[in-house]
Amino acid sequence: SALDMLRQTQKRLATFPISDVKTRVQVLDILGASLLSQEDIPDAEAAIDGASQEAVKLRAFDPERLRSRLLVNWVLLSRGQTDRTRAEVDRLLEDMRRFESAFPEDFAGAWRIRSAVAIADKDSGKAISSALAARRIAESRLGMHHNQSVLALVDLSSAYGLAGRWDLALKTAEQAVRRGLETYSNSETHPNVLKARVAFAQALAASGQPTRGIRMAQAAIEDLSALFGPSSQLVGLDLATLAEMQMRAGQWLAARQSMERSRSILARHFRVDSPAYASLKRLRSEIELGAHP
Repeated sequence: SALDMLRQTQKRLATFPISDVKTRVQVLDILGASLLSQEDIPDAEAAIDGASQEAVKLRAFDPERLRSRLLVNWVLLSRGQTDRTRAEVDRLLEDMRRFESAFPEDFAGAWRIRSAVAIADKDSGKAISSALAARRIAESRLGMHHNQSVLALVDLSSAYGLAGRWDLALKTAEQAVRRGLETYSNSETHPNVLKARVAFAQALAASGQPTRGIRMAQAAIEDLSALFGPSSQLVGLDLATLAEMQMRAGQWLAARQSMERSRSILARHFRVDSPAYASLKRLRSEIELGAHP
């Protein structure tokens, strides 16, 4: 599998290190990003840590050093450490604007991280403005059918949802699904299309169609489980989203079951002292209170 090949590459790099620093950073960055896309967070973290340690030997404006910093932020976000990510990504964006040397996909990605942190902070204004910035950069510099352009729409839908602007959330998520299908050869099970499908499901449920939204989210989670395994982080995150949708629809038993599955998965990925884990516990408590008033 692709994941097996990436892991073999990681082992070869440990045995036969690359002498040139920039090349070593570049290869580790690619490896780390690829492992993240395959939901192998521990191995991705190891590769990205290695790249970050080497990258300090490069000039501050070197795009590979900036990319390493970006990937460190993605790992922090994957571990639920939004408190650490908040300050780091703001500094990274400041340097990216100052140096003007970052790869455009990384510049868009940094804005997407800032939007994700703002969503965790319940700051809808910053979440929307950051997602709009990511979309603008991605569409103008990378094209409408680049990964970042698709994912920026997914993030923007979530940001609109946080603000309670569910009409815009629904419209944006529907656009994300449509563009994702155009981008990935009509594959409904491409990871980025699956993310768009969950965003669309959430917007549907909040817009007066809870049954349809919940059914759509369940189908997307089944596809994610088949793709990455039932204990992947994305499955855990989407189960939490599903639990909240079921709770809002008054489906307390189903919400409790989804929440328990989510918690058992995300406990392996999030640090127990992270803000994301604390947020997960709050949602669990809310569901428990509703199920046993």
